[in-house]
Amino acid sequence: MTTGSPPNGGHRKGWQAVLMVVNHADFMTALAGDPKHCNVWASFFTCGGSMANGDGSQVLIGRRDFAAAKPLIAEAG
Repeated sequence: MTTGSPPNGGHRKGWQAVLMVVNHADFMTALAGDPKHCNVWASFFTCGGSMANGDGSQVLIGRRDFAAAKPLIAEAG
């Protein structure tokens, strides 16, 4: 397994399901310990940088969708 690759042969559907149900702000708060120590920025580029944008970030900051994630989990096995 290489760094950053999903375990178990790369069940992409399982990882997509995780992104649908995990609240990015809650995760960052748990990681930092206090909301004042983190900035919820969902982007490939660093926040505040010249290339910063929110393109494609809806999966991280959008509404959590447990109903859509359930079949993906079943498909991933």
